[in-house]
Amino acid sequence: MVGNRESELRPVEFSSPRCRYESVARFKNDKGQEFRIWVSGFDLNAVERYTKELHVDLEVLRDEPNQVLEEEPCASEQAQQSVREGEPEEQQNVATQQQKEDLAIAIEAINTQGIEPPYILRFTLDPPINKNGEHTYSFQNASQANVTITAKQGKMNAKLFQGNQQVGATTVDLAEGLPPNEATLVKSVASGASTQFDFKVIGLNNSSKYRLSGDVNRA
Repeated sequence: MVGNRESELRPVEFSSPRCRYESVARFKNDKGQEFRIWVSGFDLNAVERYTKELHVDLEVLRDEPNQVLEEEPCASEQAQQSVREGEPEEQQNVATQQQKEDLAIAIEAINTQGIEPPYILRFTLDPPINKNGEHTYSFQNASQANVTITAKQGKMNAKLFQGNQQVGATTVDLAEGLPPNEATLVKSVASGASTQFDFKVIGLNNSSKYRLSGDVNRA
C-alpha cells in the first residue's frame, strides 16, 4: 500500500501564460478529396505570413502492399556537423525558441472519397521562411515518410525525426557551388507498426522559400 504522500506535494512555478495563434484552412482537390491544414505559433506575424503566401497540392492514394522504399542513409557525421554549425545558438534555449518564427503544421485528410487506411498522403507545399525560423510538420500514425525539400530561395536545414529520435538531416542551398538545392529523406518502421514522423525546416537566410513534397504512408 502506498503511503500518504499528500504532505510531499509541492507547488510548481509556471512561466507567464502566452497566446498561441492558430489558423485552419480547408483544401479540396480535383478528385473531391478534402483536407484540413493547421498552422500555429507564438508569433502572429509569422503565422499570417506563412498562411498568406502558402500554396499547396494534396492527394490521398491507395497504399500498394509491400511497397517499401529504400531508406536514405542518415546524414554523415560531417553533414550533421554542418547542420549543427548552421543552427543559431539560441535554438538551444527553449524560451528563446518561442520568440522566433516557430510554427507547427499538421495536415489531415477529412474526405478521402472512399479510400480507406492504410493510404498514402501525397503533399506539396511552398512556404516562405526567415533566418532562425523553424517549421515543424507532424505526421501521426505513419509507417513511412519519404520527403523531399527543395530550396527555391536562400538556404535551410532539414531534419527528420521518428518520435524523439533524429533519423536524418541535410542542408539545401540555392546558391551555386554550395550544397545541392534538393535532398530527400526516407524512413520507415516495421511492417504493421506506426509512429509519428516530424520533418523540421530551419531557415538560415532571411526571405527564403522552399518546396516540401513527398509521400507519408498512413496506417
